[in-house]
Amino acid sequence: MNNELLTVLSYLEREKGISRDVLVKAIENALQNAAKKSLGTSRDVRVSIDPRTCEISTFQSLIVSDTEKGTDFVSVEMARRVKADAQPGDVIEVKAAPRDFGRIAAQTAKQTLMQNIRSAERDVVYQRYLPQVGKIVSATVKQVSRGDCICEVEGGGEAILDGKNKLPTDNFDQAEQFRALLLRVENEKDQSTPSIVLSRTAVDFIRTLFMEQVTEMKEGVIEVMGIARDPGFRTKLAVRSLNPKVDPVGACVGMRGGRIKPVINELNGEKIDIVEWNEDIRVFAMNALAPAKIESIRAGKDVDGGNMIVATVLPENYTQTIGKHGQNVRLTANLLGWKVKVEKAEEPKSFEELVKDAIQELSTVLDVPPDQAETVFNLGFHSPEGITNVTPAEFIQVTQLDEETGTRIWNAAAAFLASKGEPNA
Repeated sequence: MNNELLTVLSYLEREKGISRDVLVKAIENALQNAAKKSLGTSRDVRVSIDPRTCEISTFQSLIVSDTEKGTDFVSVEMARRVKADAQPGDVIEVKAAPRDFGRIAAQTAKQTLMQNIRSAERDVVYQRYLPQVGKIVSATVKQVSRGDCICEVEGGGEAILDGKNKLPTDNFDQAEQFRALLLRVENEKDQSTPSIVLSRTAVDFIRTLFMEQVTEMKEGVIEVMGIARDPGFRTKLAVRSLNPKVDPVGACVGMRGGRIKPVINELNGEKIDIVEWNEDIRVFAMNALAPAKIESIRAGKDVDGGNMIVATVLPENYTQTIGKHGQNVRLTANLLGWKVKVEKAEEPKSFEELVKDAIQELSTVLDVPPDQAETVFNLGFHSPEGITNVTPAEFIQVTQLDEETGTRIWNAAAAFLASKGEPNA
């Protein structure tokens, strides 16, 4: 068995990168229980394996006594062969030879090796890939099953890109290569190998892709202040520059789109809005809602006391501001961390509508029928002020109204102005 064990340990150490000392210790611990059971003792049993030769030695702790008998005791005479000054009551360790231990040792060693190979392999893979969490790795598809991709990543590790971490536009075939974010490494004991989880939908995938393209971002001149994403469709990336001479949006887009295009291509055409961050939440919101044209914007509280941005737009800009299926508003809200509401501004009235409103107001103020108010209006008297700018006689002469009606209308206009504290003409 020694030669076989030595061969197996050497192979595992060389091919799997598993420490021989780790395996030897695991086998020793397993053999201790087997040896203790074989010896029928309640005392401590120690098993030692020489890492170089794989020779197995078993030692049993015994109590020195000439009066007590049993598997846990040794006579003074026998004890002194091991330890010359042994005295009754001492505990000494003597080499033992458990019954049928060769067969037991072989079975136990095999089982323990299999268990520890799996455990050690998990640990090796875990330690190898843990430092790469949050980084982009290349992967090759080995198998596609129910929408999940089982892949091999750099270094030979097995990884998974499951359905929720794939873009809606991802359609990978076997042997196809792609890049993704190494999201996490899980090392559960009930798994044969660690789960290396990849993601192409995580917001940090966007961040890391831009970090590759934008030198100023790597150098810390440009900071990413937030990311809101609808994976596969649209992303809003908020950035600011710590150097007033560096335009954060322009730096991320690059000359002729040279920096942003590789990112878009990596994401199968996902649209990306680069948004300039601003400490004024209203300005930040207006930047985030672009390219929609905003007439006005205000920040306040909703009925529940939460932060809310209210953007007012012209009716013709409402659909663009909201976005398809509310996407533009939803991503803006996620980016800001505020609720966002879009309101339509009142449409400017036509000239005809303004004239109609003015005549109606004149009819109400002067307490005359609408047709008389329209006659007065059409003759140039558009308001009470306009009427009282002339004398009653002049007003009657221009309007050709009878004296009683003309005087009554003029007096009504004067009374209205007096009620407002305005002098007559």
